[in-house]
Amino acid sequence: MTIESRTRYIDTMPDDYGLTSSCRVETGFWWKTTGEPFARMLAKSAYPASVQSAYMAMFYLIVCPEFGTSPYLASPSIGSPFTMGASGQGTDRSPLHQHFPSYMTDDHSPIELSCIYGRGRSPQIRFAIDPITCPRVFQQLADTLSLVDADLTWCLICAEELAVPNAARIPKHPSRYFVGFDLGPQSLHLKAYFMTEARASSLGVPKLELVAAVVRRLSSIPHDPLPNLMIAWGTLHKFLTSLPAHLAPSVDIVAVDCVPSRENRLKVYVRTSRASFSNLRHHMTLGGTQETRTTSSALKMASAFWKLLFSNLPDGDEPDVAQERLRHPTSGLLFYFELRGDSTIPLPKVYIPVRHLCPDDECIVRAVEMTYAMIGLEDAKQQYGNFVRGSFTHRPLSVHAGIHTYVAFAAKPDKAEITTYFSPECFGPEREAEAVPSVRLINWSQCRFD
Repeated sequence: MTIESRTRYIDTMPDDYGLTSSCRVETGFWWKTTGEPFARMLAKSAYPASVQSAYMAMFYLIVCPEFGTSPYLASPSIGSPFTMGASGQGTDRSPLHQHFPSYMTDDHSPIELSCIYGRGRSPQIRFAIDPITCPRVFQQLADTLSLVDADLTWCLICAEELAVPNAARIPKHPSRYFVGFDLGPQSLHLKAYFMTEARASSLGVPKLELVAAVVRRLSSIPHDPLPNLMIAWGTLHKFLTSLPAHLAPSVDIVAVDCVPSRENRLKVYVRTSRASFSNLRHHMTLGGTQETRTTSSALKMASAFWKLLFSNLPDGDEPDVAQERLRHPTSGLLFYFELRGDSTIPLPKVYIPVRHLCPDDECIVRAVEMTYAMIGLEDAKQQYGNFVRGSFTHRPLSVHAGIHTYVAFAAKPDKAEITTYFSPECFGPEREAEAVPSVRLINWSQCRFD
């Protein structure tokens, strides 16, 4: 389906868009801190103007309300309830975010934006959110956006196996699921991410058991069996359980696309505490037992990037950064392993947590640019710095790290690719001087194809 058909609901909205004054104020905070960077990313892409308008309409009307009310109703200042502690980590003074500290980013911003540069001159834009509504959000979004080609079969199985009742005690963090949005030039696709922490703690069972139950069900759907999923899972499970205790990863997230089973993939996210390149290589190759052509390409990219950041660092050593950053719960190395019905080999992706390992965002930009140049993506190399600086304007990149969250290297079935991830730093100290602006409403009549 096209963006035009997916934004038909805009035609039915009254002149005031059904928004009360208080709703505009609350949405205004989230639009200022998340929507404006998103809009600037779109403006630097090759999406047609009408598609950009449609995506911005979707973001304002549908995505922003999923973040809840403004956490600063008592103050016109953005960022004032949030300060940075001596360790460089955020200290949250907002009542809303004391109640809902999102696991999405380290400062609890409930959104992570990303971009992928390919051989073309413009990046593909994506984002994921941590919604405050119930698990039915996936069906609600598919219905609201008229995604009649969405298939939630795998999503619903994951929800049944991994969700917990609202009354259950949530340990560590309250985030239970994320919603991903892949923005194509003429189509939109949803992804569903499920945290394993709450269900494992609630039932007192290992996270690997939960994932195994999900794989069994997905591989044996009546009339659509996918035995390769179980074979690939067996390979991954054998590797994960063979690791020594000090390298044993935590299985944090299970994710699926909202597409039919034969086109779908199951992504198992694991985090290991040791941030060395030898550990990165060990996980990417499942201990040296699996290395496809695209895995080899992804490893070469990751190696080039790593050496640009940490020159002369032996492969077995970790970067020389403060221990509170090196041992932060979201530091170490994050991987996902992609299981598909048409393959018996798990495909890896590594996320390097540059937010913890690098001194500032400017040095990350330089390393990404040089990596693009080394793999022949000259257009990406020329554009990337301006893309980041022009999208995230609330502070200079040289002040500290935090806008970049991860730089990731993935082995896909037919290629390797680089993805960069960003936090808008909704509660960063640089936003304290910003006042919530009056909301500039979008001209919805322009949100369609010509």
